Amino acid sequence: MIRERATPDATASGADTGGGDPSESRAWRYALTTSGWFLCALGALGLFAWACGEQDYLQIEPTRPPLHYNGAFGFLLWGGGYLALVRGRVRSARGCAAGLLPVGALIFLASVPGAGFRIDDWLFTPSRYATPAGPGGSAWTTGVEFCGAALAIALAAVRGHRVLQALGGTLIGAALILGALGALATIRASGLVFIPSGPSLLGITGVCTGGLALLASGFRRGAPPAVLGHIVPLGFGGAGAVLTVALWLVLQAEQEERVQRQVQFEAAHIQRLVLERVPTEMNLLVELAERWPEARAGADVPPPMKLDAGNYLGQVPGCIGVARVDDQNRVVWIESGARHPDTFEGLGGGEALIRAAASGQAAMVRPPRSYWRGQRVMLLFAPGRPKTAGGGMVSVISVQQFYANVLNANASAGYGVTLSEGEEEVFTRYAAQPGAGGRWSQSLPINFRGHEWRLTVWPTPDALARENLALPRLALLVGLLTTALLALAAHLAQTARRRTFALENEVRERKLAERAMRQSEEKYRTLIENLGQGIFLQDREHRFVAANAQFCKSAGRAEGEIIGSTETDLYDAARAHAHAEEVRTVLTEGRSVESETEALAGERRTCVRRVLTPVRDATGRTTGVLGICWDVTEQRRLEAHVHQASKMDAIGQLAGGIAHDFNNLLTVILGNLEMMLPSLAPGHPDHALVSSAQSAAVRAAALTQRLLGFSRRHQLDWRPTNLNGIVTEVVGLLQRTIDPLTRIETHLGDELWAVHADPTQLNQVLMNLCINARDAIGGTGQITIETGCVAVTDGPPAKRGDFVRLRVADTGAGMSPEVKARIYEPFFTTKDVGKGTGLGLAMVFAIVRQHKGWIDCYSEVGAGTRFDIYLPRSEEAKVVAAPESLPPSTRIGKETVLVVDDEELIRKLAVMTLQGRGYCVLQASDGKEAVELYAREKDRIDLVLLDLTMPVLSGREAFRQLLDLNPRVKVIFASGYAAEQLSDLEKEHMVGFVKKPYRPNELILAVEDAFPWRSGLRHEVPPVQVCTPPAVAVA
Repeated sequence: MIRERATPDATASGADTGGGDPSESRAWRYALTTSGWFLCALGALGLFAWACGEQDYLQIEPTRPPLHYNGAFGFLLWGGGYLALVRGRVRSARGCAAGLLPVGALIFLASVPGAGFRIDDWLFTPSRYATPAGPGGSAWTTGVEFCGAALAIALAAVRGHRVLQALGGTLIGAALILGALGALATIRASGLVFIPSGPSLLGITGVCTGGLALLASGFRRGAPPAVLGHIVPLGFGGAGAVLTVALWLVLQAEQEERVQRQVQFEAAHIQRLVLERVPTEMNLLVELAERWPEARAGADVPPPMKLDAGNYLGQVPGCIGVARVDDQNRVVWIESGARHPDTFEGLGGGEALIRAAASGQAAMVRPPRSYWRGQRVMLLFAPGRPKTAGGGMVSVISVQQFYANVLNANASAGYGVTLSEGEEEVFTRYAAQPGAGGRWSQSLPINFRGHEWRLTVWPTPDALARENLALPRLALLVGLLTTALLALAAHLAQTARRRTFALENEVRERKLAERAMRQSEEKYRTLIENLGQGIFLQDREHRFVAANAQFCKSAGRAEGEIIGSTETDLYDAARAHAHAEEVRTVLTEGRSVESETEALAGERRTCVRRVLTPVRDATGRTTGVLGICWDVTEQRRLEAHVHQASKMDAIGQLAGGIAHDFNNLLTVILGNLEMMLPSLAPGHPDHALVSSAQSAAVRAAALTQRLLGFSRRHQLDWRPTNLNGIVTEVVGLLQRTIDPLTRIETHLGDELWAVHADPTQLNQVLMNLCINARDAIGGTGQITIETGCVAVTDGPPAKRGDFVRLRVADTGAGMSPEVKARIYEPFFTTKDVGKGTGLGLAMVFAIVRQHKGWIDCYSEVGAGTRFDIYLPRSEEAKVVAAPESLPPSTRIGKETVLVVDDEELIRKLAVMTLQGRGYCVLQASDGKEAVELYAREKDRIDLVLLDLTMPVLSGREAFRQLLDLNPRVKVIFASGYAAEQLSDLEKEHMVGFVKKPYRPNELILAVEDAFPWRSGLRHEVPPVQVCTPPAVAVA
């Protein structure tokens, strides 16, 4: 099944990913997960309780309603949105937000007066729960909080906008928590006061839980750097803002309570004034009526009555008239500021006034305003005689003037007063300046003689200003400003501290960098100073500006002498000119220059290699020259040695091939001559010819051995050897053969180490060197031979260790460098024609190399020549003498021998030699034929004489196949090369080795050594088939 990977566009479009964002912090995920499950559980519990009709279990506080089912449904959507966000299901989170938003909106709109959009029309709410919680079953604050939660979930589900998500979610979470806590408690001057009524406690708990989860939005993708970098200023600012707001709330509450107490005091004071003043006026009127009980309506008003009435009118504020009522209820006005009704009914007192007059009781009546031309008045009636119907006194008092006079004189000026009776205002003070309205008003009842009045008192703006209501706001402003200053100071302190740390770190890093730079400079200075190469730096004026110790040493000057000088100050004219030209080339062309020059350092001529490189600045301009020079004398000498060695190897290959072919021919010649010579008597005319031919063949064989020795292919007799014995032997021979004018002096080392060598080869090396020295002297002179033990510690690894040195020096004519460079070349000679072959030193070079040593030559024209030969020390200390060869036996062989050689003449010679001693011989011309023949006749064949170099199938390959046929096969190898060239397998299984050119007697000895009886062992030879091959004439 191939599943296509979701593209970033598809993810951004809102598709559910099914997994959270890896960048979201664990704290945010834990907060939303815990809160989401709690809200879901709260919503499910609420719906379950309402479905079962047990909603009373949701009412934790008796004064607060239970969690309503529309709130439970909202919490269920809220928690689902949180869980969807945590799991990365963006579409599900948006769906929950889309469902939560209308729930909150409907709850809120149901509480708006006049909206006409009641949620109870759709979701029935019992009346006993609707009123305390609100029209929608839940408080309007719960609806607003649901809308805020929906907005936060929708914002969190948006891809990108991380800063907006963090800020929006955090602010909404803080608003939800503050709103929920505000519905639970408030701050008063006395402290924190819990509100007994309001939304459900479960609802408040759910909102606080959801808000706390939203506070983690700021840490959704880790702590914001701005918060981490300013945690202290933000902490100061937040704490200061909280304390300032709390102080502001406390001052505001205290100020409000002080104003309320003042208003309450003023209201109580006015109430007391009213309750005291109205009875007082009634008592004055009663006294006046009782003083004139017998007054008649038709009679004239006595002056004293009129005087008393005037006094009463002056004492009672707002009194606009005093009248006498007789027993017939006729009205006579004693004092009146205006024209008033003349009849009792015209007073407007109605039934109340008539009953009071008939019963003789005092009364206060509020007539309609229409009786008094729209003026508010109150009628006071006092009988002449208590409880007797006989008339009395009536006082008309203007309510507005009465209370205005009473309040203006006794009440504070900064308070408005309203006195109302039922729905009608009886008196209003400061009607055009209602002060702070109903917020500060205080209402008290006034009851007098059956009349119920409502007294309302409120402070005017001037009174509020005197109470300094701006103090809380000023405290808030000063607190916020102080908080801002403290936060700024903390920010500056933290910034200063952070910058101080940064500066300290920078200083520390700079010190570390400087220390590292110094260490680096010291390291590179040490490196440069200890290099074997001389390093220098020159500027564009060819002045030396820097040089290391090696360069100063090579120049033979101190560093102070070199710095500031030029090449003309250090070198001779020719060398300085060449150096200046190279520097000029580097500066003008901007390329590196390499060169080699020969210089004379003391008495030693050296070869110096120099590399000049341009030094460029940031713009690429060449500003100087960096030079490196080193001594390559030893390197060039080694290269010359390598070149000489490779040349010698090539010539050796050629010489070895020629010697191999000569060996094959000489084997036939020597074999036939040796077989012919015994058949000739000593006096036979051909005996001398055959003997001369045999001697010439032996000399030719020796020549081929020298060629094979030059190519390192002939067989050597390796054993521990003492060079002192070889020197003694050679010197003894030379002293009898060279001119007595040439003196030989030896200096033999004591306790000389042994070397692993072939004594014959070393004898030849020393003999060749001494003969060359004799020829170089050409008369009177001296040859010095020295031996000694040396320990070499310098040079390449192959030339280090313990060595035995053989030194041959002469006082001859010496050699020029040109001749010295070619002395090891084969056939190169400076001798006259016929006096040298040119192979002497070539043989010496090859033999020394074959012995894992090396040779050094020191020679100058007119100063003689010295050869130093170094041979490695042998681990075996005992010197072994050469073994003596046994003479061939006279036994007649009966075994079968397989002769394998590609040279027919050599093969025939071997067949004749072995058949002459009684052996049964089979023959093969190459390795393939030999293997096939051995496969057929392996039960008959006792021994195989195998040549190593053959066409078709070489001797080595044939030997391996013979081992496969018979692991115990006996093989004698025949070769003109050395036996050391055989592999370990061949050496392990071979029973003998004959070196070409071999003589018939050497072949017989090798064959006899291959059988046990040759060593004296008794061995019954198994019966074999006797073959008598026909005799073969050897050409």
